[in-house]
Amino acid sequence: MENYAVSLEGGYIVAVNGDLSDELKEEGLAREVVHQIQGMRRSANFDVTDRIVTYYQGPAEFADVMQGTFSDYIRNETLSDDLVDGEPSTDAATESTKIEGMEITLAVHQV
Repeated sequence: MENYAVSLEGGYIVAVNGDLSDELKEEGLAREVVHQIQGMRRSANFDVTDRIVTYYQGPAEFADVMQGTFSDYIRNETLSDDLVDGEPSTDAATESTKIEGMEITLAVHQV
Protein backbone atom coordinates (compact mmCIF):
# COMPACT_ATOMS: atom_id res chain seq x y z
CA MET A 1 0.00 0.00 0.00
CA GLU A 2 1.46 3.32 -1.06
CA ASN A 3 2.34 5.78 1.75
CA TYR A 4 1.43 3.26 4.45
CA ALA A 5 3.64 1.46 6.95
CA VAL A 6 2.21 -2.03 7.44
CA SER A 7 2.89 -4.62 10.14
CA LEU A 8 1.48 -8.13 10.53
CA GLU A 9 1.84 -9.97 13.82
CA GLY A 10 -0.21 -12.60 15.64
CA GLY A 11 -2.91 -12.60 13.00
CA TYR A 12 -3.41 -8.84 13.22
CA ILE A 13 -2.46 -6.30 10.61
CA VAL A 14 -1.90 -2.62 11.24
CA ALA A 15 -1.45 0.04 8.57
CA VAL A 16 -0.47 3.62 9.35
CA ASN A 17 -0.76 6.40 6.81
CA GLY A 18 2.69 7.95 6.30
CA ASP A 19 1.48 11.17 4.69
CA LEU A 20 2.21 14.25 6.75
CA SER A 21 -0.28 17.10 6.84
CA ASP A 22 0.93 20.70 6.74
CA GLU A 23 -0.03 21.04 10.41
CA LEU A 24 2.10 18.02 11.40
CA LYS A 25 5.03 19.42 9.43
CA GLU A 26 4.69 22.78 11.21
CA GLU A 27 4.46 21.08 14.60
CA GLY A 28 7.60 19.06 13.84
CA LEU A 29 9.46 22.22 12.88
CA ALA A 30 8.24 24.02 16.02
CA ARG A 31 9.43 21.13 18.20
CA GLU A 32 12.84 21.15 16.51
CA VAL A 33 13.12 24.92 17.06
CA VAL A 34 12.26 24.49 20.76
CA HIS A 35 14.96 21.82 21.04
CA GLN A 36 17.49 24.11 19.37
CA ILE A 37 16.62 27.10 21.59
CA GLN A 38 16.78 24.97 24.76
CA GLY A 39 20.28 23.87 23.76
CA MET A 40 21.27 27.48 23.19
CA ARG A 41 19.93 28.42 26.65
CA ARG A 42 22.10 25.70 28.22
CA SER A 43 25.18 26.76 26.24
CA ALA A 44 24.65 30.37 27.35
CA ASN A 45 24.43 29.20 30.99
CA PHE A 46 20.99 30.71 31.53
CA ASP A 47 19.11 29.63 34.64
CA VAL A 48 16.12 27.38 34.06
CA THR A 49 13.76 30.23 35.01
CA ASP A 50 15.46 33.03 33.04
CA ARG A 51 13.17 34.81 30.58
CA ILE A 52 14.59 35.48 27.14
CA VAL A 53 13.93 37.18 23.82
CA THR A 54 14.44 34.92 20.81
CA TYR A 55 15.54 36.38 17.48
CA TYR A 56 15.25 34.45 14.25
CA GLN A 57 16.08 34.80 10.58
CA GLY A 58 15.19 32.40 7.81
CA PRO A 59 12.91 31.73 4.87
CA ALA A 60 9.24 32.73 4.87
CA GLU A 61 8.15 29.16 5.70
CA PHE A 62 10.21 29.33 8.89
CA ALA A 63 8.86 32.79 9.79
CA ASP A 64 5.31 31.46 9.32
CA VAL A 65 5.94 28.79 11.97
CA MET A 66 7.58 31.25 14.38
CA GLN A 67 4.59 33.62 14.17
CA GLY A 68 1.80 31.14 13.40
CA THR A 69 -0.20 28.50 15.22
CA PHE A 70 2.76 27.18 17.21
CA SER A 71 4.26 30.53 18.29
CA ASP A 72 2.67 30.32 21.75
CA TYR A 73 4.04 26.78 22.14
CA ILE A 74 7.54 27.98 21.22
CA ARG A 75 7.32 30.97 23.59
CA ASN A 76 6.00 28.89 26.51
CA GLU A 77 8.49 26.03 26.14
CA THR A 78 11.52 28.32 25.83
CA LEU A 79 10.40 31.07 28.26
CA SER A 80 10.63 33.58 25.41
CA ASP A 81 8.89 36.87 26.12
CA ASP A 82 9.05 37.68 22.41
CA LEU A 83 9.95 36.08 19.08
CA VAL A 84 11.60 38.74 16.93
CA ASP A 85 12.10 38.41 13.18
CA GLY A 86 15.37 40.18 12.51
CA GLU A 87 18.92 40.90 13.61
CA PRO A 88 19.70 40.09 17.26
CA SER A 89 21.29 42.48 19.69
CA THR A 90 25.09 42.29 19.75
CA ASP A 91 25.23 40.53 23.14
CA ALA A 92 22.82 37.74 22.17
CA ALA A 93 24.02 34.14 21.87
CA THR A 94 23.66 33.39 18.15
CA GLU A 95 23.70 30.14 16.21
CA SER A 96 23.14 29.32 12.56
CA THR A 97 21.88 25.87 11.67
CA LYS A 98 19.95 23.89 9.11
CA ILE A 99 16.51 22.59 10.12
CA GLU A 100 14.47 20.54 7.67
CA GLY A 101 16.59 21.82 4.80
CA MET A 102 16.23 25.50 5.76
CA GLU A 103 19.19 27.67 6.72
CA ILE A 104 18.15 29.61 9.82
CA THR A 105 19.76 31.78 12.44
CA LEU A 106 18.55 31.82 16.02
CA ALA A 107 19.69 34.08 18.84
CA VAL A 108 18.73 34.24 22.50
CA HIS A 109 19.09 37.20 24.81
CA GLN A 110 18.37 37.16 28.53
CA VAL A 111 15.76 39.70 29.61
